[in-house]
Amino acid sequence: MLWRLLFPSWAFFDAITDVPRLEIRGLTENGVAGPWRAALAAPARGRWAVLYHPEGTAHLAMQAIVDRLAVEQESGEHDGTTVALVAAVAAWSLEERTHERSDHTGAAHGQWQWRIVAVDALHPHAVRTIYESRPEAFPS
Repeated sequence: MLWRLLFPSWAFFDAITDVPRLEIRGLTENGVAGPWRAALAAPARGRWAVLYHPEGTAHLAMQAIVDRLAVEQESGEHDGTTVALVAAVAAWSLEERTHERSDHTGAAHGQWQWRIVAVDALHPHAVRTIYESRPEAFPS
């Protein structure tokens, strides 16, 4: 018994799974699709991040919603609420990216789209698409 206390089972670390990532892209009015770009980037951590890091907390919350939709899709569950929440996160990210750019290239797109892809945990390339939205009107 003491042996098990000193050396716990690490079985929950034995499988490395793909990480779901939210991506967005713009579509021109002619239907030409732009490149997929990561929607959620981890914020920089400062000295006080251990005690106070609201951007990091918000990022974790948004990533948890993306993870939840990926789990639902993989298990065959379909919840419209989770899809709506991820769509809101994607729209927020799109709006943030549009405000960050000085040339406002995002505003030239007639529509936009989001998707969740499974990314290999050891390599940063997309493995497969878990969920892809229909094209939506660009927010004004």
